[in-house]
This record gives sequence, C-alpha cells and structure tokens, in this order.
Amino acid sequence: MNLNIFRYGRRLSLVILAIMMVAVAACSCTVPPATGNGSTTTSSTTSSSTTTSSTLPEPTTWEFSLKVGVPSELVTKYGGEAAIRTKVEQQVAYANSRYASFAKPIKWHINEFYVFTGAALDQLSTPYYSDFQLLYSENTAFDDGGWKPQTKSIVIRWTPMSGGVFGPYGGDSLVHELGHTRGAIDMYGLNVNGANNPVNGQGYVPEGGFMTYPYGAASFDAYSMNIINASKDEVYNDDRVVRESIPTVKVHVTKNGSPVNGAKVELFGSSWFSGSVNGFASQTGSTTNGVWTIPSNPFEVNSSEYWQLSYPLLLVRVTSGASVSYGWLTLPDAGNWFFSHPGEAYQLTINLA
Repeated sequence: MNLNIFRYGRRLSLVILAIMMVAVAACSCTVPPATGNGSTTTSSTTSSSTTTSSTLPEPTTWEFSLKVGVPSELVTKYGGEAAIRTKVEQQVAYANSRYASFAKPIKWHINEFYVFTGAALDQLSTPYYSDFQLLYSENTAFDDGGWKPQTKSIVIRWTPMSGGVFGPYGGDSLVHELGHTRGAIDMYGLNVNGANNPVNGQGYVPEGGFMTYPYGAASFDAYSMNIINASKDEVYNDDRVVRESIPTVKVHVTKNGSPVNGAKVELFGSSWFSGSVNGFASQTGSTTNGVWTIPSNPFEVNSSEYWQLSYPLLLVRVTSGASVSYGWLTLPDAGNWFFSHPGEAYQLTINLA
C-alpha cells in the first residue's frame, strides 16, 4: 500500500507498511509576537549607590506559538471558520498531551489564524510573528506534507480518502512533525531491508515511537527524547543538536573474552531512507590491544544530506584470520551515550565467533 511519508523538510515518500500519510500544517494570522520561553534573564537597576538585581524564575514549561493557515475549501467543508479553528485547537491540544513527559512539558498554542486560497505550499513564504507555521491541506495535486525547515513550517496534508486532515492520522502526524521542530530525526530513515544488504544480508529495525511510525504510538524513543530535551526552548530549523551530540567512537574487538590485536574493522554506510547497506567500506582500520578508535565522525558530516549527515547507521565488519563478526553502529546509540556519559567515548564491542 502507499504510505505518504512525513519528511524532514523535503522528503515525503517512503514505505513503512501501512496506508497513507503525509501531513501538512501551517499557521498564520497577525497577533503580537510570541516566541519560545527560555533562558534565565537577569536585570539590574541602579539607584544612588545601591544596585538591586532580580532574576526571573525558570519557566516550568517550554512553550511555542503557531501561525495556523487553513484553505478556504476546508473552511467550507468543516462548517465555517469557527468550527475548523476548534478542530485545529483540539488537534494541537492532543499534540500537547503527547509532549507532557519531557524534561519540561512542551506546549504549542495558536497565536495567529487565517484562511487562504490556493495551495498550502504557496503560503510557506508568508510573513508571520509566531515561532512556527502550521498549514493544512487535502489537496493532492499541489501540496505535500511534512516539516519544511527553510521556513520553519509544517504542512499537514491528508486526502479525503484517508480521512482528511482531522481524520485518524492527522493528530499523530502532527505530533511527529512537531518533533522535527525540536530537532528530532526520522527514526524510520534507519530501516534496512536485509535483501538490500550485500555485506551480510542482515536487516535493521529502529526503536519504535512517534518519530518512527506515529500512528497508534504511545511514546517517543529514547534518542528522540534526548534530542528534544537538548533543544530546550530554542526556536530553530537547523540540525546542529543532532550533529553536536556525536561522541568519539571506538570499536572494541574481543574473542573468548580477550582483546584481539590487529583485527581488521570495516564500516559500511547505510544512507537515509535507502533501506540498504553500501557494498563498499567508508572507513577501514585495525585494532591495537583490541581497540580501534575511528579517526573521524563515522556518520560523516555532509551538508547536502538529511540532518547534514551521510549515514544514520553503519554495518561494522570485524575480521581476524578466519573469524568474522558484525555489529551495527547507529546514530541513536552513539547519541544516547553522548547524553548519558558526557565527555566519554562510545564503545561498540564486537565479539569474534
């Protein structure tokens, strides 16, 4: 079946096994500026020779404003402007309920609301005062859905056949796309089909959750939780939190519990959304006292790729004599280690058979 995939900015299609998908959301209207709350602010006032300092308390939530835009045909379909705004508010409230378990509860609120004619994608460049823009569409001819980082916009697009933007998939897709505004990656982009792995035929399935397959999900995976918590209340459209959360990586090779010296280590990259593993090694090294420290970022910074990294995971092959073993080096595993063991190298241990 065809599944329209919500994509980080520019991608929509992928196959995850289901039915449909692609969301498009946006926000618009004109109200006073509102931005994410955040870092502590200190102000001082001097009177005569006395200086008084006051520190504002840390906010108890991370809050962000939305400019929401809905097409005129959907206003008619859903019973008028007040009725459709109520539906949007209910959907945003549902999304807020899914963001209650982070380091601080995350809340979005509608700051601007407007009705437009034409395609949702034509609205991306319209000015707004809110933190992010949320647009809706059921137009399959001109619109696609997902996170559009260049304009910090979300487009929620669902066809009438799949229930429309307020149908069974709309709310969960909004939760997913809002995750991108907080820096989270598409976890489903790590899927590997073993039939497309020429190295050892092994597949890979990432941890489930809203950033993997949102429909019916109840929580976020650990890596997405870490990235979103690290993004705090920052309003941004860059991927730097992901890129800055990669530790030094060491491959530790053992056999019968002892370190193996001189073992050959090869890294075979898997590109985003490819579902496959390269047949050539991106980096090769050998162990000293059982350890090879990968000399450069194994995920490879690449500004033309998603999240500006060439690979979200790599298949690691270790060879020593007639012994061969494999392991997966993944961006989420390395990132989770970065957050739980700050300043320490991540160690991937592979035991030779």
